[in-house]
Amino acid sequence: MRDRIPAGRSRLAALFLAAGCMLAVGCTQAVEPRGVIYRPEPAAVEEQPAPNKELTADEYEQMGDAGFRRDDLAAAYLNYGKALRLKPDRQNLRCKRAWVLLAGGFNKEAAQEFRAVLEKHKNSAAALEGLGQALFQMKRYDEAGEQFKQAVALDARRWRSRNFLGIMYNQAGDHTRAIEQFKAALVVQPDSGIVYNNLGMAYSMTGDYAEAMAAFNKAYELGAPREKTLNNFGLALAKTGNAAGAREVFVEAGDEARAYNNLGCVYLAQGDYEMALQSFEKAVSLAPDDAGTAEKNLKKCRRMMQ
Repeated sequence: MRDRIPAGRSRLAALFLAAGCMLAVGCTQAVEPRGVIYRPEPAAVEEQPAPNKELTADEYEQMGDAGFRRDDLAAAYLNYGKALRLKPDRQNLRCKRAWVLLAGGFNKEAAQEFRAVLEKHKNSAAALEGLGQALFQMKRYDEAGEQFKQAVALDARRWRSRNFLGIMYNQAGDHTRAIEQFKAALVVQPDSGIVYNNLGMAYSMTGDYAEAMAAFNKAYELGAPREKTLNNFGLALAKTGNAAGAREVFVEAGDEARAYNNLGCVYLAQGDYEMALQSFEKAVSLAPDDAGTAEKNLKKCRRMMQ
């Protein structure tokens, strides 16, 4: 038996397995809980400017927003830049351009943009949140945490900052504070599957698997990625001792070979090397031409048994 999900199940990749086992979804320990970056809100109607018309800063901003929403980052950056040239004092435009850089992986450049905003508006919660995310992506976690804390102090509804703070508390082993931050984020943004997934991972770290599965289930209902959601739910279910139910969930997440590999990871983390060995061997036998991850785990298990 499983504690729900066919009509809704968890999200993201995996609990932090002490054995460092590789799950079939490709992670070496676990995929980190995810942050959420800014995206412009959908427009009720996206109007197209008339051809050959001299555009205003507002119109360029709207075009930038439209490009950002459809992930055309080059168009978004270009149009925000044009708007800024017309209205250089509009710091919200500079923030939006920085978010585009962040979405494109240009973290250093994004941080510079956010800092430029803060030089003129030191109490900009949006810029502090953006700078925190850029620093987080650069793995400068202590500095990032300070920005997120300042952002929340200025604006308690900064749910993205709370989500990132929750991730950082989780990584530091302070799961109680992580849960507090995720819950606070969900008060503001109750439809975020990503935050529910992160909450589930925090509960998993505390050993509260019932709450973890409930959170993963909600994450799935809100549209979190199917395979990773099911894997998270299956891992939590396995931690309750329901290996049969976990395997069923893993099969639903991908295929039987991956299911046995993931189940082997659970057994390995629990120190049940014989069952782990059998699971990895089964995974390899089911997909001999695509068994790279399972073979690596099988070798790891054999080394640990010596």
